[in-house]
Amino acid sequence: MVDQLLIVLLFFYGYWILLYLNRWFKIKKLINKFSKYVKAQTNQELKPLISLMPQVKKFHISQEISHGASFETNRFNAHSIYTLLLDKEPYTKDKLFTSLNPFYPLKMIFWLPSRFLKASGWVLKDGTAILINCILAPLITLIVTTLVDLLTDDVKHVILELWRQLFP
Repeated sequence: MVDQLLIVLLFFYGYWILLYLNRWFKIKKLINKFSKYVKAQTNQELKPLISLMPQVKKFHISQEISHGASFETNRFNAHSIYTLLLDKEPYTKDKLFTSLNPFYPLKMIFWLPSRFLKASGWVLKDGTAILINCILAPLITLIVTTLVDLLTDDVKHVILELWRQLFP
């Protein structure tokens, strides 16, 4: 039982680290690309940034650069996006360093029930959220570790069969 709990914690530990590391690298990449175009003189020079807009939108930035907008609007929005990305970068870096704490996945697991309820529209006070977390988080952890325990042999079998099929 403890082994399965440790596996779940290690999975979440790795997940959060990789998630924030990936976000940080994406923001750094976007900052580098936008820094080249901040001093653009024509709309043609800003066109390469239009293809980056889906990546920018993932960071909840509302400004955008478009083909139909005037040069002044696009240049202003490019500069705004650049500064917003510069503002988001230290926060993402901080989240990455916070996720390196081994207790971070444990905290995230215990806050899952109230986060799920808040995401589904419930308004919870702090005391209620803590009570729900104290009751439901151990129950969810017990269920997940039991499922991992039940499926461990099957997962090993599938991985071994896949390995044998790929590398005979």
